[in-house]
Amino acid sequence: TVQYNNIVGESNKIKLRGEVARCLQHELDHDRGILITDHVEIDDLESGAMKKIEAVGHDDRMALAYSRFMSEESFDNSS
Repeated sequence: TVQYNNIVGESNKIKLRGEVARCLQHELDHDRGILITDHVEIDDLESGAMKKIEAVGHDDRMALAYSRFMSEESFDNSS
């Protein structure tokens, strides 16, 4: 479930599943500075050039990529 404000400032909630949920998570990752390469170990990257580019800060971005903020409301199963 995602809570957001629309263009006029009204609060809304929407429950996403499947591919739509994955798409939203992908875009939220970009907002946090996370790229697809941050979801794998640096040694798993095939290109030496990519390893060099990704090396600086990769461990921190990888930890962020696998962390997920869960609010207390996330555990509300009443709906």
